[in-house]
Amino acid sequence: MDRRSFIKDGTIYALAVSVFGLANACSTQSIKAQTENIPDSNDPNPCLITSNDILGPFYRKKAPNRKNLRKEEEQGTPIRVAGHLYQSNCEVRIPNAKIEIWHADHEGEYDNESEHFHYRSTLITDENGFYEFETILPGQYLNGSQFRPSHIHFMISAPDYQQIISQIYFENDPYIEKDPWASQEKAVMRILPLQKEKDGQVNVQFDIIMRKA
Repeated sequence: MDRRSFIKDGTIYALAVSVFGLANACSTQSIKAQTENIPDSNDPNPCLITSNDILGPFYRKKAPNRKNLRKEEEQGTPIRVAGHLYQSNCEVRIPNAKIEIWHADHEGEYDNESEHFHYRSTLITDENGFYEFETILPGQYLNGSQFRPSHIHFMISAPDYQQIISQIYFENDPYIEKDPWASQEKAVMRILPLQKEKDGQVNVQFDIIMRKA
């Protein structure tokens, strides 16, 4: 079943699941400055848990473990997404956590059935809680009468931590303002800059904070 078969109007997302979300950060100090929800009462140096987002209808289990999601001759802006996974004190990093990612292709279509799991992956954070992957900037697609902004889905799981489901968006996307989810105040810190390096590489930094279960 393709995306258009799923989405006939914007109400389909009312069935999606949402839980505690994610934040991007460049340092411990910036993580603490940008988060917004409830502190972990068991943490002597609490970092506030960040915003959530919807699961959406296109999640698939058992995507392969790979760091390069790009397809040969695929259109779209190549990007590299990377970050660290933190405990809620914003200092201790979480190794061996599972990060599932999925997003649409350049045309805004999801691979919902093929054995190739295009633009889907399951990553494991390293001993320093670090993850990274290469892909393309996802295309926007029509959701009812409005386009959804470009976004990448994340689902993060680790033993003894609450599971996280969220999405990241990108600065200067014209569809963010009217999107029911990207336009929410809690999503502001998940609207990320595309950082173009001197060699032409486009990077996105997205650090993730988890709460103890």
